[in-house]
Amino acid sequence: MKKIVEINNLDFHYSNKKQLLSGFNLLLGSGRIYTLFGEKDEGKSTLLNLITGLSFPINGNIKVLGFEPCKRNYKMLQDIFYLTEEIQNSTLSIQSFERVYVPFYPNFSSSTFYKYMNDFSLDLKNERIDSLSPEKRKMFIIAFGLSTNSRVILLDEPTKGLDTSAINTFRNLLSKSINDRNCILIASDLATDLYDLPDEIMVMENHQIVLHETKENISEKFCFKVCENAELEDSILYSEEMPEGFNQLFINKTGENSKADIGLFYNAYLSNKEMITNVLNEQKQ
Repeated sequence: MKKIVEINNLDFHYSNKKQLLSGFNLLLGSGRIYTLFGEKDEGKSTLLNLITGLSFPINGNIKVLGFEPCKRNYKMLQDIFYLTEEIQNSTLSIQSFERVYVPFYPNFSSSTFYKYMNDFSLDLKNERIDSLSPEKRKMFIIAFGLSTNSRVILLDEPTKGLDTSAINTFRNLLSKSINDRNCILIASDLATDLYDLPDEIMVMENHQIVLHETKENISEKFCFKVCENAELEDSILYSEEMPEGFNQLFINKTGENSKADIGLFYNAYLSNKEMITNVLNEQKQ
């Protein structure tokens, strides 16, 4: 695994405001999909801005693909795609947008772009972007961004505003887009939309990452089940009622292999942070 993003002892605040990030550290490697969860105003979007060089650290350092983002080196910029929460609007047609912006991304694949557009059921080559609904505009930008084949893909709330079908397509396309030379970082409040997609899960609280676990570790230490009844075993840590029954999180006492449900895990963590953290720490000893 190669280092893609490396942040050490980062301090950041906006003008005339209190410290937002202090002594912040983060390492992202190739071939991994990372998800950063946290409440609004924790600094998730700010972190993405710092990684892209749109904001500058007060202290500490950031390296992205070996470059300092604040210097905005073109070799770095052509290998970063950043989907902001607010999707840009444009009077360009989709074909014109492609023609204008593709030169910024030397690894862009037009065939992949139109395949991904088709996967989203979009046939909009000649339509103006500002004529699209917000949902279709977001699907178009996601398809374009993943087709850049950038080594750093940053997605801020990518599933917000998408319906269930589009979210399923998004997860499928993202799983196709990860490889051994890139990494994907998703900042999101919508944990249930991602299901088992992320390879690593981070939780941000008080402007720090307080939890960073791999999907493999979570699957090893916890068991995920859908049960018809609300079972009351001691090993149950969390339960959510669903149309088909109860979605439940257990302590994995028998070494059972179950598929991690990241949304359920995150909700369980929010429900009882101490208990979930204790299970993680006990298993590490």
